[in-house]
This record gives sequence, C-alpha cells and structure tokens, in this order.
Amino acid sequence: MVEEDEVISMCRLLRSETGLGVGGSTGAVIAAFVRQARLATTPMSAVAVIADGSDNYRATIYDDSWLRSNGLRQPVRTPSSPRFSVRHSSEPRRGPVAR
Repeated sequence: MVEEDEVISMCRLLRSETGLGVGGSTGAVIAAFVRQARLATTPMSAVAVIADGSDNYRATIYDDSWLRSNGLRQPVRTPSSPRFSVRHSSEPRRGPVAR
C-alpha cells in the first residue's frame, strides 16, 4: 500500500523532474514501482501508463495551503529520490520490442 504523503511527493517529484503533471493514481503507481525497483537485485526496465493529468489536482495535491489545512505534510525531496527517464510514445523505439 502507498501512503497519501508518498503519492503527493511522487506527483510533485514527477512534475519537477520530468515536467509531467500527474494525478494521484499515477503518483501511487510510480511510488509503488520505485519501492519495488529499489528491492531489485538485477537491472530492469519497466513501463508505466500515466492514466491521469494534474488538471483536476491543482487545488489539492499541488496546493501547499490545501495540504497544510488538511493536515498533510508538504513533500520534501530527499537525496534518495529516484531519477526518471521519460520517453514519449511518439519517439522512435530503441532496440527490440517484446511481443
């Protein structure tokens, strides 16, 4: 299970690191993936489908005063925050594709 503060932190991290504004469900998926990826003992690649955007969350996830008024802590980026590589579906694929 992914806690609410992890979701909010991940949404904001994705926006600051990649420019992608995402909603809560995407933040939860990516936070869970990052947690599992840190446990991996071998290199891996993964794909995540971003199902929602940030438009509906401007007044909540991305609003510091809303977070404070609802008793949620403001996300803080830590040195252990993941780095992301983003490839849009319109970019050419590199290497073989599993079918």
